[in-house]
Amino acid sequence: MEFIDARVLPPGDRLDADLCIVGAGAAGLALAQALAGSGRRVTLLESGGLERDPELQELNAGACIGVPYADLRTAWLRQFGGTTNHWTAHTRPLDPIDFEPRAWVPESGWPISLAELAPFYEAAQRLLGLPEEPWSVERWEQAPSHRAWRFAGERIRPAVVQIVAERNRRLAQTLGPACRAAAHVQPYLHATVRELVPDAAGRRVERMRVATAPGRELEIRPREVVLAAGGIETARLLLLSASVEPRGLGNRRDLVGRFFSNHPEVEAGLLQLSRPEHATRFHASRPHPAGEVYGVLQLAPELQRAERLPNLIFQLDLAVRQSPPRSEPFRVAERIGTVASEIDGTGSAVPPRALPTYYLKVVSEAAPNRESRVRLGEERDALGQQRVVLDWRVRDQDRIDIARGVRILAREVGACGIGRVFTRLSEESPPAAGTRSFHHLGTARMHPDPERGVVDAECRVHGIENLWIASSAVFPSYGSCNPTLTILALTLRLAERLRAARA
Repeated sequence: MEFIDARVLPPGDRLDADLCIVGAGAAGLALAQALAGSGRRVTLLESGGLERDPELQELNAGACIGVPYADLRTAWLRQFGGTTNHWTAHTRPLDPIDFEPRAWVPESGWPISLAELAPFYEAAQRLLGLPEEPWSVERWEQAPSHRAWRFAGERIRPAVVQIVAERNRRLAQTLGPACRAAAHVQPYLHATVRELVPDAAGRRVERMRVATAPGRELEIRPREVVLAAGGIETARLLLLSASVEPRGLGNRRDLVGRFFSNHPEVEAGLLQLSRPEHATRFHASRPHPAGEVYGVLQLAPELQRAERLPNLIFQLDLAVRQSPPRSEPFRVAERIGTVASEIDGTGSAVPPRALPTYYLKVVSEAAPNRESRVRLGEERDALGQQRVVLDWRVRDQDRIDIARGVRILAREVGACGIGRVFTRLSEESPPAAGTRSFHHLGTARMHPDPERGVVDAECRVHGIENLWIASSAVFPSYGSCNPTLTILALTLRLAERLRAARA
């Protein structure tokens, strides 16, 4: 059906829906498309319009009081297509170990396995137009100059990241037309959900208050609801829905908004090769018909277990052709390998200029942390809703583990004769936490025990019969890769469950 601008509807209008999807980003659009033709009347609500609107982005504004973070007005988009409108489209599935409970990563583990999610990952790959076998290292070693480095004992392993082609990454353009063409899917723009109101027992969402402008509201009476509004806004909406449950909907155990995480990123230093012939284009971004691909390095699962480390990804910037000027010193973390170093008067070292040198970046998971959270503040937005307060916390141990991971990589690089790592990091001087990504994880975490999670293994909110969440908010632990592919896989899995329940 064609878009309806909710601002033209009479205030107080009542709409009925079999299924109401809140949010028309990656999850909301994928779910609407997957359920088109299911026999349900699907109402798709988007807070924004077809173009970015600065006034609507102001609804995101809030305070950041923990780890320094971006202005929340830019951290997710209120626009049809959601944050995929400015997504960089780096994709990779979670690894098998990411689903496992790990004693050294508190509160880790999923109630589902990678094997269970695998067919939905494949469907998500097709949705994004990715090629067959996109994660095969061997496939992308297409020429001798593209061969990945191999390490003795495979303690460090190569892996692959895909960048979705521009024509497939803007989901408003790829999935939007199918939603508009579906006879039983009705998208509404400029429709901001203010509250989910349950019945008196708090067991079902009975109605939804939807703002179309300050002082103007609609009411929706849904049979089923899926929140697909992202990791921060989903938590905020549940907390705002407090007319029956004072702590907020689904929050009897004070878990909504807790366990917020993102992926800490660290510019770790330099990796200089011992000989020019070690140079490889495997780690450089290179195009293929379905997008781009580049290689990364990872700690092997066996190494993670032995060293009690989180899952880390090491990215190499192959654009650097020589070392930086001598005025930029780097402390040597590991004095093994074949490169001779020059020691300056400060006790630091700089790489010789003649050999290929790469910037080394680390992307890490952080352990789930109950005290890291999204909560409501006192300030209110233009619709009268409380703004969020983001208190992102990263444990000291997470920062130390990043430094330990870099040290292990340096040791392996040297032992294999590839080169040497130059870094300022050490366990005594770990990196500060920070990120440039907008990966909002964990605020409505998945766990079969309602004492430990907000949603169950089917992504249904504990204790509420007709409310599900499709978002990275449900991630119970996080891995170290962009979450969008996993969001899509979980959403397609949810669509299958909803279809089966209707049959």
